[in-house]
Amino acid sequence: MNKTLAFLPAVAIGVLMSSQVFAAPITMTTSGLIKTVNCAALANDVSIQLSQGVVAAYECTPLSLKAATCHTKGSNKEQTHNCIYTQDQDEDGVPLAPESWTASAPGVCPAYSDTLTEEQKKVTFTGPLAYGGKSGGGSVGPRQLLEKKCDDSTIGTAVNDMN
Repeated sequence: MNKTLAFLPAVAIGVLMSSQVFAAPITMTTSGLIKTVNCAALANDVSIQLSQGVVAAYECTPLSLKAATCHTKGSNKEQTHNCIYTQDQDEDGVPLAPESWTASAPGVCPAYSDTLTEEQKKVTFTGPLAYGGKSGGGSVGPRQLLEKKCDDSTIGTAVNDMN
């Protein structure tokens, strides 16, 4: 019995780690297809056409599709953008209250509030940006690439930042 109980934490850690591996964003460096068989949130297969130098990443859940792109030779200059707020949904598809909405640049944009002025919603980024969004809210906005570069090893972080 004690051996079985001692083994359970190892199994739990293994299950958690394996679910994180499967939940990792899928990176694309060339044009391709996102098939409905791999993404239940889609009604039809989606063809993704990437220009030269553009990389993309996406992640599907049963309720949503999150996607982001960036250009490997994109601008590194300082840029000011308006924060965009997406109304999130719970696991049953029920819209969450505004204070739970996701900002287009988590950690950079202020948390959503009805009292935010347009000026307070402006943020300045330095370095390459990814542009991404998710279904359910329909907004696409800038996302800071924390690694300060755009390539197939960093674009997944922009998807991960979309709660």
